Amino acid sequence: MQIPEDIQKQVKEVFAPIDRKVVIKVFTSQENCDFCKDTLALSESVAELSDFTEVVHYDLDKNPEMKKQYQITHTPAILIDLPEKTNPIRFYGIPAGYEFSAFIETIRFVGTGKVDLPDQVIARAKEIKAPKNVKVFVTTQCPYCSGAVLTGFQLALVNPEFITTEMVEASEFPDLSNQYKVRAVPKVVMNETTSFEGAMPPDMYLEKLIEA
Repeated sequence: MQIPEDIQKQVKEVFAPIDRKVVIKVFTSQENCDFCKDTLALSESVAELSDFTEVVHYDLDKNPEMKKQYQITHTPAILIDLPEKTNPIRFYGIPAGYEFSAFIETIRFVGTGKVDLPDQVIARAKEIKAPKNVKVFVTTQCPYCSGAVLTGFQLALVNPEFITTEMVEASEFPDLSNQYKVRAVPKVVMNETTSFEGAMPPDMYLEKLIEA
């Protein structure tokens, strides 16, 4: 998938501070995966824009053991490795449209080891000592969704031992959307017990997660 030259230039500027290797793991399959080829192509095009980024592709039809190893529930899926080889963040669905910026910023966060959250939010997130899972349902046409995704991803990055966050493209996975009663996006589901719709500041987002 070709990225327009003006967008390539912008992405390269965002990637400029990256100073460590970022591995983008892409999982695809043949069954019920209309966007698998495009997701892989987009990831490869993005990886070409920095010397520090690379794509590792897993075809789950040929490597079914990878599904269990990485706990992949749907495809396409993207995991971005942390230096500790943990995977607290994942994309289910193609990170296109408004989610493209979330994809790019997440790579920057991992590649620099720095996030954009306020210091007090970072400190409080690190105090969490119980497992927390965040699912953020989005659509690629939703201008407010990437913010909800990025807040969840950043919380997972500052406390990867206890926080995991997943972006779910709602229209690609109607089974999940129905299961979680998604009627509007972004919809954020925390620990299967707490949910809310719409944008929320990081401090309030974190308080919801602590309560979940």
